Amino acid sequence: MNSFIRYPLVIGLVAAISGATLFATYEGTKKDIAKQELLAKKNALSKIFLDGYGAIEDIEVGKITVTKVWKSDEKTGKPNFYVTTGNGIGYNSAVPIKLLVGFTADKNATEHGRMLVGWSVIKSEETPGLGEKAKESAAPYTIIGKLTGKAGTPSKDNRTSFQKQFYNPTEDKTYAASELKVKKDGGTIDIITGATFSTRGIIAAIQDASRKIDEVVDN
Repeated sequence: MNSFIRYPLVIGLVAAISGATLFATYEGTKKDIAKQELLAKKNALSKIFLDGYGAIEDIEVGKITVTKVWKSDEKTGKPNFYVTTGNGIGYNSAVPIKLLVGFTADKNATEHGRMLVGWSVIKSEETPGLGEKAKESAAPYTIIGKLTGKAGTPSKDNRTSFQKQFYNPTEDKTYAASELKVKKDGGTIDIITGATFSTRGIIAAIQDASRKIDEVVDN
C-alpha cells in the first residue's frame, strides 16, 4: 500500500480508537460523578428530614434545580416539600455559604409563605470556631410531627440551640424565609457567638433558596 495512503489510515485509526477510549472514560466518569452527587444529595436530605422521606423528583428550570419530596415512596399527588440550594455571603465574602434548604410545599403554611423545615450545609469556609459552628446544626427536627399535629420526639432532636431558633415545633417556632432576621436587624434570631456576618449569611442562603422555589414552582 502506498505510504501516502497508509499513514493517513493509521493516523485515522489511532485517532478513532483514542476518541472512543476518551468517550468511554468520560461516560464512565460522568456516571460516577452523578452517583456521588446523588449520594451527597440523599445524605443532605436525610439531615433535613430526620424521620426519613420517600420519593424525590427534580424540576430543572434554567440553572435552578428544585427537588420535589414526598413523605411516601409514591410520587402521587402534590409533593409535601420542596428543596433547593441557596447561597449567602457571610464573613468570608470570597466563598459564599451554600445550603440545601427544605420548605413545606404548601405556600400557605404560614402567613408569609412556605414554612422552613431545615437545612444542611453543603459548603462553608467561615471563621474556624465561629461561623463554622453552623455545620454542627445540620440535623433538623422532624417535620412530620408538625404536619400531623404532634409535637414530635424531642429525644431525636440533636441540633444546636442556634438552629432550633429557625424551626422548633415544641416551642411553636415556625417561620417563612422572609420572616428571618437576626435580633440586631429587628428579628428573632440570636447570632452564632462572635459571628454576626455568618449568621446573616445563613439567613441570606435560606432566603435565596426560598426565592428559587417561588421562581420555579409558582411561575
